Amino acid sequence: VILEKMISFPSLNDKNSDNDDVILYKNEHTEGKIKYITHMLSERNRKIIDEIKDNSQWVCDICEIKFLDKYGKNYIEAHHKIPIHTFTGEHRILKTDFALLCPNCHKAVHIYLREENLQYEEAKIKIRNILKR
Repeated sequence: VILEKMISFPSLNDKNSDNDDVILYKNEHTEGKIKYITHMLSERNRKIIDEIKDNSQWVCDICEIKFLDKYGKNYIEAHHKIPIHTFTGEHRILKTDFALLCPNCHKAVHIYLREENLQYEEAKIKIRNILKR
């Protein structure tokens, strides 16, 4: 006997899906609604990221903040200098294809890449100049 269970998924185009908010008090909203989403994701290579971090000083390539000195914790993010979405499928990568960035600089780089179509080095220079002000 085969049992089938039908699960109703909200339409991905349902414009009201985020507007189901039950407002209890002025300026109060709800969140945490469970949605099921399917998408494709290019896998990152965790091994090379760990190798880069293990062999570095954990200093942001742009603002040069050293998290261990500032916060007592080593924390840094790895940024693909060449956006991963520009590749079609599996490809070779080198340690030099990455920059270690603090979260603020990492976000700023992505904004400049997206909004001004800059390359990593161009965004790096722009952000450094802004930080000098």
